[in-house]
Amino acid sequence: MTTHQDLIDRVVGNANTFMRMPIICGVYILYNHDQMLYVGKSKNVHRRIQEHQDKPFTHFKIIECSDEDYSALERLLIESYFPSFNKDSETERVYEKKCAIDDLLGRILQIKISLEDIAK
Repeated sequence: MTTHQDLIDRVVGNANTFMRMPIICGVYILYNHDQMLYVGKSKNVHRRIQEHQDKPFTHFKIIECSDEDYSALERLLIESYFPSFNKDSETERVYEKKCAIDDLLGRILQIKISLEDIAK
């Protein structure tokens, strides 16, 4: 079974391997099996992933993009998926608004269904 450290070692390897890895600028997503844990950005994604040894991730995905675009993409992913390790007051406000909108839409749908029943 692959351990967390094995994964880190495969990503970064030893110092010689690390020096040969391409420097990729972009957004990275850490997963624990099918659960999205964390979204981050970096000008050197492989090095940054190595620094996340405190997070119990099993795999990751990298979206290569310019440093001009990576902040917007990171924010979009965080606000769309609400990864459990990306918590800040702005994200929580967006999440609360999304829940409130979902609740309101659910109530509107129930009212619509009720009105259709009355019209029958």
